[in-house]
Amino acid sequence: MLLSAIPALVLANPSPCRAADGYVPVPGIRLDQAEHTVVATQGPFRPSPAESGDEMAMMDGMAMPGMADTIVQRFTWPVDGWVRGFHLDVCDAEGHAFPEEVVHHLVLVDLDRRQLWRPIAERLLGIGEETSDASLPASIGVPVHRGEAMAIHVMWHNMTGHPIGAYYRLTLQYTPANQVPRPVDVLPVVLEVSPAIGALPSYDIPPGRSERGFDFTVPMDGRVLAVGGHIHDYGKSVAIEDRETGQVLFRVRSVQSADGKVTGVRRKLLAIRGSGVKLHANHPYRITAIYDNPTADSVSGVMAQLATIFAPDRSEIWPPVDKADAEYASDLASLAGADVPVDEAGMLVVSLARNRGER
Repeated sequence: MLLSAIPALVLANPSPCRAADGYVPVPGIRLDQAEHTVVATQGPFRPSPAESGDEMAMMDGMAMPGMADTIVQRFTWPVDGWVRGFHLDVCDAEGHAFPEEVVHHLVLVDLDRRQLWRPIAERLLGIGEETSDASLPASIGVPVHRGEAMAIHVMWHNMTGHPIGAYYRLTLQYTPANQVPRPVDVLPVVLEVSPAIGALPSYDIPPGRSERGFDFTVPMDGRVLAVGGHIHDYGKSVAIEDRETGQVLFRVRSVQSADGKVTGVRRKLLAIRGSGVKLHANHPYRITAIYDNPTADSVSGVMAQLATIFAPDRSEIWPPVDKADAEYASDLASLAGADVPVDEAGMLVVSLARNRGER
């Protein structure tokens, strides 16, 4: 999802959940202007243990049963620049790491910018249980501005077999505003096979091979530079095709074990040679997912998503957010349960002496 679409670079030497100085998680936002990182920490969350296939346990530890994705942290983005990478730790109060699978997914939402293909809040990045850390090349980045309203929502999947008290620590790498040369603006476009507001973008699959698709257009020209995805067990691939020509523009495939369990989703860097895959304004496209269910029963609650890095031809005409729009309001309301606000007092600015040239 978004930055998880990039295969080229991975954050070097990510810090362990428990640092050498006896790190313990402190909820809040920490800006380090020397290291060019913004770190969001929150917890503890106490998701109930789940049995295999128990979707009801994939919930925010502070949410009502059945709530899928709820905002658990709000903050104001503290610095101008471009987001270009992430690293996620999940640990207990003493800094001991939990398995990555404890987080089904975590999504960073920019409440002050809308998505390209529909008028809801932008999902700036998403991390699924099959997602590894990633970083964009320094030549490109997602523009962010000091003062933008951000939110994080999480779906937990506690498969440890016992109650836990979990904290997440999301480290976001950014390029400062005074970077020369200036990075090229890229923005996230997350596409779903079964889009929904106020509910999971999920659906059911029958036994055997099945396909599901969704038609869409985009309101402006641009290029897809990279793509990744999110898919559940038995999922084979997710693709974008041109509806007029039938041509598959790009496809990502899952990595599966022998029994069909998904252990990862391959990523594609489409601009390694040339300028990426062109999308045209108001042209018909379709996202299609393929599943192959080897069991004799239907499977409920599967998902299929693509996250692309999209370079608009003219970033200044990106559709503006309209917070009075009914879809935007419905989307925000669906995320607003179990809200844990974080005010400016929770922000720490460190290491300024080593980076006085940054504005």
